[in-house]
Amino acid sequence: MTLDRAIAHATPPEDADRIDAWLMAIPSDSNRQRVSTLLNEALRTHPSLVLVWKWNMPMLTDHGSFIASWSASAKHLALAFEAATLDTFTERIVDAGYTRSKKMWQVKWDQPAPWPLISDMLDHAIDAKKDCATFWAR
Repeated sequence: MTLDRAIAHATPPEDADRIDAWLMAIPSDSNRQRVSTLLNEALRTHPSLVLVWKWNMPMLTDHGSFIASWSASAKHLALAFEAATLDTFTERIVDAGYTRSKKMWQVKWDQPAPWPLISDMLDHAIDAKKDCATFWAR
């Protein structure tokens, strides 16, 4: 499974191609399906988000401002948010059994897909940055 182009209609075509290639590079079919499903769900349920390709990874932006980025490794999916959002959700992240680091949190491939938590974090980040005129928060 790759990016649903109908949902990701605002994604620049060249970025969508890079994101599809990134998804296809995830070695496990089930992990690829999982990440693709989560990305598509983020776009479907948060229509103001635009999926772009920056710094060699997919990023979700809202009105040109960073909301979240995604990276996949052999052992986990990493989701990066800005500090204010991560700090707000640290307790939920840790209580759910996920690993939190300074700028991201990790979901091991054998852990349940954390869609409700991701969705809540996206909501928080979108609201926190609604008046932000820069890519990164200041």
